[in-house]
This record gives sequence, structure tokens and C-alpha cells, in this order.
Amino acid sequence: MHAPSAQDIVGCARQALAQAQAAFDIATRAVAQRCRGAGTGLDADRLDAAQIASFELAWTSADLLAASAVLRNLAPHATALDRALALVFVADAVAAVQARLEPIYLDEALDPAPLHALGASPAWQSLRQAATGSIALAATGQAVADAGPDAEFGPVVLGEEVAMAQQAFRRFA
Repeated sequence: MHAPSAQDIVGCARQALAQAQAAFDIATRAVAQRCRGAGTGLDADRLDAAQIASFELAWTSADLLAASAVLRNLAPHATALDRALALVFVADAVAAVQARLEPIYLDEALDPAPLHALGASPAWQSLRQAATGSIALAATGQAVADAGPDAEFGPVVLGEEVAMAQQAFRRFA
């Protein structure tokens, strides 16, 4: 058996993220249905009663969006370290999504099959081993340490105003 390539692992990350997104969509629909009012909108009292689930869904949505953006912006020619850091981030985000969705699935009496399928998927297992296994984390940590204190990781596209603010902070640092 051969070790998966870097592109294979990125593909596994995309698959795991898609499964996490699908599980999130199911939970979101269930909570929205529970909070639906007599008309087409949401009932304020029902929404208030679902504050914890709503908060967890908002946080989960942010994790999914951030992980998706990391993968979308991961250049094919990214350094091995940038790719490793991106994959650690995505794996951590997917794990957090699973943990946040489980209580919502229980509260909404949803079939846990999508969460179980994600947890058992070969893509998720491969991503976890390649990105967050102890050997992988040690190698990534060593690469970060070896990069030195002035290293920059992952190209981030900044708007003009933010780039100017970044330059100002760097001058004062």
C-alpha cells in the first residue's frame, strides 16, 4: 500500500468538508423548522428557545466557511508546510463541526447516520492520519519551528486598506 499524495489528501479534505457541510445543512433545516412561525418567517419565542442550537450552528457555519476558504485558496504550488497547516486547520474544523452538531442531532431527534458516515469515511480517516496524527503534527510543528520567527505562512489576499494597516503594524512591531 502506498502513501497518499498531497493532492489525494487535499481531495480527502474536500470530501470530509462536503460531508460535514451536508450534516450541517440537515441540522440547520431541523432547527429552522422548529423555529418556524405561523407564517413564513421565524417565531421569536421559538428562536429564543433555540438560542444554544442557533449559536452552535452559527459557530459551525463560520468553521465550515473558513475551512472552505482555506481549501479554495490553497494554491496547487503551495509549499508543503502551507499545505500541512491548511490540512490541520480543515481537520480541526471538521472535528469541531462533528462535536457541535451531535447535540443538535440529539435534540432534534435527527438520524445520526450523516455524522456516523462522516466519522467512518475513508476520506476523513485519511485526512486525520495525514494532518492530525501524532507523526504528522510533529513533522508540521518541526517545519514551523525550522521556518524561523520571520516566516510567513499561507498567502493571504488583503484589501488595500488592510494591507496598509498591516504594514503600519509591522513598522511598529
